[in-house]
Formats: sequence, C-alpha cells, structure tokens
Amino acid sequence: MASEKTLRLQAGRSDELLERASHLSGSALALLMAGVDVEDLDGFDSVEAVAAWGRVASWAQARQAEAAARVERHLQDHYGPGELEGEDRQRSISPDSRARKTLEPRASRDLAMRLGWTRRAAAHLIATGLSMQGPLQATAEALEEGRICWRKATVMADGLRGMALPVAIHVEDAVLPSAPGRTPNQLARDVAREVIDADPEGAVSRHEQARAGRRVTRPQALPDGMARISAILPADAAVRIDQALTSAVRRARGSGEPRTSDQLRADSLVAALGSGQHLSGTAGASINVTVPWHILVGEGADRAGVAHLEGYGAIDPLTARAIAAGGVWRRLVTDPLSGAVLDVGRSTYRPPAGVARSVRARDGTCTRPGCTVSAENCELDHITPFSHGGATSAENLAALCPADHRAKSRGEFSVSRNSSTGVITWTSPTGHRYRRDPAGVTTINGPPGPASNESPSRHIRPTRREHDVAEAPGSPRSRTPHRAGASRHRDHPAVTDADPPY
Repeated sequence: MASEKTLRLQAGRSDELLERASHLSGSALALLMAGVDVEDLDGFDSVEAVAAWGRVASWAQARQAEAAARVERHLQDHYGPGELEGEDRQRSISPDSRARKTLEPRASRDLAMRLGWTRRAAAHLIATGLSMQGPLQATAEALEEGRICWRKATVMADGLRGMALPVAIHVEDAVLPSAPGRTPNQLARDVAREVIDADPEGAVSRHEQARAGRRVTRPQALPDGMARISAILPADAAVRIDQALTSAVRRARGSGEPRTSDQLRADSLVAALGSGQHLSGTAGASINVTVPWHILVGEGADRAGVAHLEGYGAIDPLTARAIAAGGVWRRLVTDPLSGAVLDVGRSTYRPPAGVARSVRARDGTCTRPGCTVSAENCELDHITPFSHGGATSAENLAALCPADHRAKSRGEFSVSRNSSTGVITWTSPTGHRYRRDPAGVTTINGPPGPASNESPSRHIRPTRREHDVAEAPGSPRSRTPHRAGASRHRDHPAVTDADPPY
C-alpha cells in the first residue's frame, strides 16, 4: 500500500495517468495503473480505466499461458506425451469416437491442483499456450499487448488447433487485424469462415467427423431444484430447433401470454419432448442459408467456397448444398467485394415487406456494435425518429434487438448512420463513440467533434416515452412514435489510443 501511495503522489492526477496509459502495455502499464485512484475519475475516464485494466489482464494471461506451455514441455521431455482423454473409458466407446480423442497434456493434473481448476480447464490453458508458442505467435503478441482479450485468444487457438501450418497462418493473418473490434462470438465465426475458405475439402471431412460426436448431455444439478441439459448438434438441426422455439414464442406473445421469452422457450421444449409430440411451431419454422451461386452450379474446384447459415455462421459447401436442395430459393445480389446486399429477389412464399426484407438482409444482425442477435429476430428502428422527419426507408432503418431498441428509445444512447459508408455510430452516456461498419466490425472513437462527417440531424436522443418501432418480427404494421428530445454530448478530449481496449 505504501508503494502505491507514493506512486500516486509522484505520478500526478489519475486522469493524466490514464492519458499516459493509452500508450503503454505490459508491466509498465500495470505499474502505472496501480497509481490510478478510480474515486478521482468521472464517468468517461472510469470506462477508460476498465479498458486499461483489461489490457493489463490480457498481458498477465499471456504470460500465464506461456508459463503453462513451459511446464508441459518440461514434463513431456521427462515422461513423453500425455495420455488420451478419457483413456479409462476407451473400451466402451466406438472406434470413431476413439479417433476423435486428443492427448491430455501431462501438466493438466499438476496445474489443476495448483490453481484449484478442473483438469479440463487446465488442459485448455496449456493447449492455448502451446498454440501461441507455436503457429499463433501473432495472436500471442496481440494478447500480450492488450489488443485482444483472453477469450479472443482462445477462440483463435481453438479454431485453428490441428490445422496445417499454412492454413493456420493464413487464417490468423486474415482475421487478427479486425479481432479488436469483434466480439468473441463474431471472431469465432470469422475464423470458421476463413478456415472453410482456405481448406474447403478439409472442412467437409472435419464436419463429418464432428457430426459423429453429436450428443445430448445428462442433467447437471443446479441450485434450487433446477438442472442444466445441453446438446451438441449439427448446425442446421440446432438452427431449426431455435427457429421453432422462436415461432412458438411469437405465437404465444400474440395471445397475451405473460411468461417471458426464456420461460416460453423452455416450456415449449419440455412440453414437446415430454409429450412425444412435434415441437409446436416446427412446421412454420424455416432456416436461411446464403450460398454463392458457383457452389450450387459449379463443378470440381469451382464448387468450393463458404456459405452462411443464418443464426450460426459459416458452413462447408457440402452442407450448404444439402440444405439448399430441399429448400425454397431466393435471389440475393451482393457486392462481390464487400458482400453487402444490393438487391433482394421476390420469388419467395409469403415474402415480408420489401423494405423490411432488404434491411434485414443488409444488416444481418442487430446493429448495436457487438450485438449478434439475428436481424430476423430484431425490430426495425427509425434511426432519425419519424416524429423528427425521419423517413421510413432502408437508409433510415436499422435492425435492433428488443433490448437494444429499448436502450436507444430510453435516451441512453444516441445513434447515427453515415449514408455514404453505412457505418452506424452509437454514442454512450459517458461520451464514448462505438462505430459498427457494414461487416459488423466495431471501432472505438472519442466523443463527436466539429469534424464529424455525419449529419447533425441524425444525432437525436429520444425521450424515455418514445419507442419508435417501425416493424417488429411478425408485426402487422408500424407503430408511430411520440416525441424525441435533442441529443447531448460530453465535451471530452478524444481517446488517443488507436487500438480498442480488448
């Protein structure tokens, strides 16, 4: 405590320390942050302190993983490779299942006892450390410098473990630059897409092998008489179940059902499985897969590529062709460079309104930076409220999940859209600006200044009473908003750190 107090007296004000922290990483950043007294910070600088400590945590976790990898190499030098996971149960499993088993690290038991972790968690730490000491050294560097967090580092390691070295390096080079602006789930989808694109034949064989491991777990006890049960399923099957549950919720909501969406989903699943009947809503549920034309009609190498299963992400060409073979096709014209939707065909059964379909196809997910809720499960929001002259047009509409839509409508955030670039900007109550580009990548900027190229009329903060819903999923008509108030922004200096904190 004495050293921290001395550091505070010598280093100066906490906000000045934070400004210096934006240029540091590793032990230097940790030492400086020890002198920051969060009680001296306002809302804006408190957010920056959280980000700075996040970079410290990333550095510490990088060094921990490096040490775990060193322990494993030391034990392997003395005792050889580890044993197969679940080796004591090998007699009761199939040959295919045995082939999927991996070597459990030698150090997993030692580190599990030392850290108070499970063997599985310790093994994951070791495996991630070995990957970052091997082919994923750029990922290790990004983690140590605080440009990505530990979860993103494990996404990289898990997604590329066992890949051929050229494939791993290619995928890392492709996705790591944008990783600071992606959530872990988004990054996982980026990795999966690039892996399929780089090695389509391998992706098909890996999927077939993984499919053999589909399973439903036994109940896991939870407090208060509850239990958890989970399933590992092929992506298309999982999405079908999800869509069926969503359809059941929408129908119940329409009849004034007081239960929450989560409760309705759980009850619908239990009712269907407990009665042996089909899940209510299954017949009306559908899944959407976007497949490049050449994957469907090409031959040989021309049929390689990446398809996108809505609600999941990238899938291999063979799975995409199997889904498309039994479905209704709809034409989507996209920009070959950006992938942005330029036109939506009309040859569908009971198509939704043209504008709504176009906006959802364009946005893909909720447009709040970092949110991954599918646009099909989102409401459509007037960026500039209708009551302030906002048009009901594709340019002025954006997909927002119900929770984020409510946050915007309560006036907690102001939202704008750059009509020329399609970039959506959310400005927070603390003055931070978070920008989402059409590809879903988030960048972090300081508060808006006079050089902003976005129309000032779009920086409008609605009142708490307004809930500007242009169209909710399944809603028959738009609802007109009430009133909106002017936006307010704090006058803070821009953040000088060019890299997002995670």
